[in-house]
Amino acid sequence: MDQFSTSYLSTGAGPQGHLNFERLLTEVSASFVNIPSDQVDAGICDAMRRIVDALGLDRSAVFQPLGPNSDLMMTHQSVLVPFKWPTVVWTGRDYPWSFGKLSHGEIAAFSSLEEIPDANEREAARANGTKSRIALPLTISGQFAGFIGFSSVRNERQWTEDLVERLQLIATVFAGALARQRTDAALRASEGRFRTLADNSSSMVWMAGLDNRASWLSRRWLKFVGHPMEHELGDGWIQGVHPADVAALMAVSIDAKSRRVPFTAEFRLRRSDGAWRWVFTHGVPNFDSDGVFQGYLGTSIDITERKLGEEAIRDLTGRLITAQESERSRIARELHDDNSQQIAGLAICLSGFKRKFDARENAEVQEEFASLQRQIIGVTDSIRHLCHDLHPTVLDHGGLNPALRGHCADFARQHHIPVHFEAHGVLRLDHAPALCLFRVAQEALRNVATHADAGSVDVTLRELDSDIVLTITDDGRGFDASATRASTSLGLRSIDERVRLEHGRCHIKSAPGLGTTVSVALPLSTSHAASQERTTV
Repeated sequence: MDQFSTSYLSTGAGPQGHLNFERLLTEVSASFVNIPSDQVDAGICDAMRRIVDALGLDRSAVFQPLGPNSDLMMTHQSVLVPFKWPTVVWTGRDYPWSFGKLSHGEIAAFSSLEEIPDANEREAARANGTKSRIALPLTISGQFAGFIGFSSVRNERQWTEDLVERLQLIATVFAGALARQRTDAALRASEGRFRTLADNSSSMVWMAGLDNRASWLSRRWLKFVGHPMEHELGDGWIQGVHPADVAALMAVSIDAKSRRVPFTAEFRLRRSDGAWRWVFTHGVPNFDSDGVFQGYLGTSIDITERKLGEEAIRDLTGRLITAQESERSRIARELHDDNSQQIAGLAICLSGFKRKFDARENAEVQEEFASLQRQIIGVTDSIRHLCHDLHPTVLDHGGLNPALRGHCADFARQHHIPVHFEAHGVLRLDHAPALCLFRVAQEALRNVATHADAGSVDVTLRELDSDIVLTITDDGRGFDASATRASTSLGLRSIDERVRLEHGRCHIKSAPGLGTTVSVALPLSTSHAASQERTTV
């Protein structure tokens, strides 16, 4: 692991080590996409522990400002080697070099103490046993919000460009999670004020009558949109809603009114400076003292920063998945072009050497040769299967249909589970959606082999309306789908993330003793070439 961390992506670490670390980064990123605010702190500590362990480092910590322009307080830590932190507060006085770089959005890193230009900071690092450290700034809404540091006390470490890039991605994930935590905290505080709707509320407060038309709006709303009360009353406020969001917003409010129930909605509202801002609104039915429905009371708050944070995390997840696929492809090529060719050459040499011995006089030697040849064939098959799992080349050359057909056949032979495969309609897709569906099938079948104890599997690919739909059904033991989702199963999360990145939908139906069905629908672009075919394996 030391070799991997000091020379990231070098051939010395081996492809499996690289792939494992890329998988860890993808898992960490995915785990923060929808993590509840009250789980962010625990999630950060767990992620730091896994990263420190994977890279063979000794400790990691997150420091955040105590207040505006203040010192930094340690808020999260993970220590692999038993160690007591010398301080829980970072100041510009004690660490002027690092503090200066970080506060300006720069990385502060050293592989040896001699690289620290400030003598006092160098002695402070030596006193607490640090041999190498990298500190990466955390930025929230364009502002410095602390840093995350990784340290080594046992060995000096080199911070290569590739490793720094990936640690920066982790810093971005953490910053997004902390930003959303702050925004959610503000949201909860605002929700607590919903009970006291008043003109001086920190939220934008509104009232609507029986006709769903605005009858009053707070000064905060009027200041936000930059219009007087007369302009916003009635249907005037709708002019400030983004045209693409009007229909959905009206549908939600009309449905709630018909049932006299509270409702929530998110929509874009034009601010006074012309910028579109995401707004979360919460409306509750208003009844008079006789219980007669009078309309709705509601509050609206700006949640744009949270939206941006969520989108940044989703974008990062996509980049990590793309990087993982690129690395898989590279490793598969190296295995196929290098290792496979070397083994093939070894087999040829072994065959030539075998012919030099008389089979009748050297029966024992001949049997040993035959055993070695069988082992070579087994290794060759293993490499072929590994290359196929890492990057199915048939997907590039033949398309999704033959790639799935071949994978189902290989799965059936390897696991002795019959697989019935059918494909109908659109079978030629762009590379990204085709790879998404292939990985979904691969993950679903892997779960069948690992957990289902199934007697057979049906895999179907078909065009349905404007979607292409992949369905994998097994007759195995099944599981409680809601409980498994709640426990954030990595396999299901991987499927969800890939499908979401392709703007698709995923549905998993299962129950104990009733088998499992995984159904994924991706929008079918009109640019995809269509061909009609039906294939059965």
